[in-house]
Amino acid sequence: MPQMKLHRTYTMATLKGHAIGFQKDQPIHVPAHIVKDALACGAVFVEEQDKVDVLPPEVVSAAPTTAPERQTVFNTAFDRIVGVNNSRDFGANAMPSLKATERETGFTNLDNKDVKAAWVAYREARAAEVS
Repeated sequence: MPQMKLHRTYTMATLKGHAIGFQKDQPIHVPAHIVKDALACGAVFVEEQDKVDVLPPEVVSAAPTTAPERQTVFNTAFDRIVGVNNSRDFGANAMPSLKATERETGFTNLDNKDVKAAWVAYREARAAEVS
């Protein structure tokens, strides 16, 4: 349990059922699972070794940024969607739905224009392979 202190007298009550009574500049033990709450009210660690990283590690996404890379991801996703052939994954226009495409590609900022353009390119590429 890390020790923390606060620059003022304050009783911190958390939604986790804990109440910590901070006295001005007096160290007090703080349970590890409420350190984030204590930091939010302005408490600081007494010792450097007690510091706990409360933020999740930053995830560097290797998301494709160029059009050909994105189209490759779309093609792979469309191959999976077409392979499973679940009617719920397609719209009335026989194009994969936005929801299914987002699920398979992992992209979260798509709109129907993106899906339509990628689907047309996918269909043209598959038609060229057959010819």
